[in-house]
Amino acid sequence: MITRITLENYMSHANTVIEPAPGLTVIVGPNNCGKSAIVSALQTLCGDHDGDFMVRHGEKLCQVTVETDDGHSIAWRRKKSVSFVLDGVEVHRAGRGNLPDNLHTLLRLPKVQHPNGREEFDVHFGHQKSPIFLIDKESDAAAFFSTSSDAEKLIDMQRLHKEKTRDARREHQRLTAELAELDQLLATLTPLDAINLLLDQAEEAQRDLLTDDQAAEALRLLIDQFEKQQTIVAFHADRARALSPLRPAPPLADPAPLEGLIDRFSQTAAQLDHQSDRQGVLAPLADPPLLADDRPLALLCDKLDRLERSIARFSADRAALGPLVEPPEAIDPEPLTDCLRRLYQAEKLHHQCALRHSALVALRESPGLEDPAPLTDLLSRMTRAVGLVEQNRRALAEHDRQLNLLDQDMNTWLAANPTCPTCGAQTSRNTLLAGDHTHGGEHHE
Repeated sequence: MITRITLENYMSHANTVIEPAPGLTVIVGPNNCGKSAIVSALQTLCGDHDGDFMVRHGEKLCQVTVETDDGHSIAWRRKKSVSFVLDGVEVHRAGRGNLPDNLHTLLRLPKVQHPNGREEFDVHFGHQKSPIFLIDKESDAAAFFSTSSDAEKLIDMQRLHKEKTRDARREHQRLTAELAELDQLLATLTPLDAINLLLDQAEEAQRDLLTDDQAAEALRLLIDQFEKQQTIVAFHADRARALSPLRPAPPLADPAPLEGLIDRFSQTAAQLDHQSDRQGVLAPLADPPLLADDRPLALLCDKLDRLERSIARFSADRAALGPLVEPPEAIDPEPLTDCLRRLYQAEKLHHQCALRHSALVALRESPGLEDPAPLTDLLSRMTRAVGLVEQNRRALAEHDRQLNLLDQDMNTWLAANPTCPTCGAQTSRNTLLAGDHTHGGEHHE
């Protein structure tokens, strides 16, 4: 595989280096930018072009170099004459078609020989505005695929190309859908830019305010310290002015006894002050009265405490009940009560009839009797039983009809009363069948 293509002074390319990627490499660009010159350079390297038209104007040396993934380097060079450089070995040629023997062994871009020996198929290059290889002449295609050793490889290449094309279409569809989702998400998130800008400005303003608050706090602390220092300086200045007229103190004897005396004097003075303050406080007081029985007062305090708690509870209840509106006016529940009562009776009768029917269905055929009298009696009783069953069946049908009517009445009432007119709760078939207009076993009053 070709890993590097270098064009030096070849047509419009002064010095161009192309490194094809693994797989398919597509070269795009505007007209007259040198795309076709790259294909022409590869054809020149294969020996298909001759002459000096490919040499860049004003240059003397033109060279095309190809490097492969197996470490080979093949170069075509024109300087007055044409020569090849194969893996560092220069090979001269004389005339068109006189190519080095191992050129295509290294380059792997040979033409395929036609079975007639006079024509060759170029399977590696397609000319611009020309039909795709081998589709212009069916006879050439048949001859090529019947004799070429590369036919199987071309078929594999065609299959691989179809698979890659199918995968590329699927990937394109997936990426198109993903791009649409991303565009929709970006359209949804468009206002975030302005919000982020405002948020950044707000955060910057907050940081400035915090900085100003910290600076103000530091300045306040400095002012407090300065005021304290001014107070200390004034104190020491007053002290210095007061002590300046004094003469130096005479030498003192051992001050320990005097310090002990001063401590005892200080303690005695503190005790005297305490006793004096206590006497001053107690002097205006009269003698305490005699104490009476305090149990009535204790009972009164307990009662007042209970009353206070009751008042607090009533106040809380009043605050909770204040927003409530008056309950709706109850309608007469007698029609609904009568409907439910008839419904319960119909269900009970229906259940009894069903039990009788199930008991009669389970009866087996009676065995044959020699004496027809008991059979006659049994037949008469069975006839009466059949009549009774038919009567019960008709009664059951009538009860089913009444049950359906009651069910329709219930549905009509439920449609007209979606909420209970008594408690305001949601009405349903289950709550009505619970009985006595209850909801979940409790009546909301």
